[in-house]
Amino acid sequence: MILWSASISGPVLPLYVESLGIGVIGWSLLATSSAVGMFLFEWLWGALADRVDRRLLMLFSVLCMSALFPLYTLRPLIPYLLVLQFFSGAIGVILGPTTRAYVSDESPHESFGFFASLWWVFHTLGRTAGPLIGTYLAELYTFSFSFSTSAVLALVLACLIVLTCPKMKRRAGRSAQKIRILRPTLHTRPAGFLFLSAMFAFMTVALMRSFLPIYASEQIKMSTVEVGVLLSATSAAQLAAIPLLGWLSDKFGRRRVVGIGFSSSSVLFLFFLVAGTQSQLFLVSVVVF
Repeated sequence: MILWSASISGPVLPLYVESLGIGVIGWSLLATSSAVGMFLFEWLWGALADRVDRRLLMLFSVLCMSALFPLYTLRPLIPYLLVLQFFSGAIGVILGPTTRAYVSDESPHESFGFFASLWWVFHTLGRTAGPLIGTYLAELYTFSFSFSTSAVLALVLACLIVLTCPKMKRRAGRSAQKIRILRPTLHTRPAGFLFLSAMFAFMTVALMRSFLPIYASEQIKMSTVEVGVLLSATSAAQLAAIPLLGWLSDKFGRRRVVGIGFSSSSVLFLFFLVAGTQSQLFLVSVVVF
């Protein structure tokens, strides 16, 4: 639900920033500010997730995000959007490590892969539904309405956390064992390749997705709702591709699939330069993302 909440206002944010007269460079600084907040604080929240009650961390995150969402539309705070973006990234990232830790604790060892995949499915469903709702509300009412809806959904999530999340299980021995196993693994060449691949993949996709709404609006002249449909379609395509990519990885090897994915994506990104119509941009976006 937090992805649903955040993705309602997330795709609207670059369009909102555009409506304020802030250019591409300004938006790049705002996107970078959020990424810096995530980068600097995710390790801290991940460490705390094994030491304090995760419900408190999750509640802290969603309540702060619920307060932050409406602040974006307050005129006196527009000069401080960089600060808001930094705190949004630093606080919103709490839910990633804490929810993954919950999945690890609550799923049987022999079924961990299934529950981890299920977590990703709901993650992607939130990213699929959010842009449609957010852009529709922004076009039907105002940008402020989209941010307020995100805030309300965050409050609903806070209630669900209190009512449904189990108390944290203390598994100090298991955590220490995981760290002992993981530490030598981190120094191996395959592990280094894996982390570097993940970093570059995230950087590339995040860069393109952050500018896609503005590009679609300014260059392709898509409406706010059409931009939402475009972003939702890219997430839906990811959901459909996950089982196929998993099967290909098992059949042909993960390294080969990753290599082909990187090389093909680097070529496909060039097609954004020649996508001059809505249908062309839609097709390229769905294939690339």
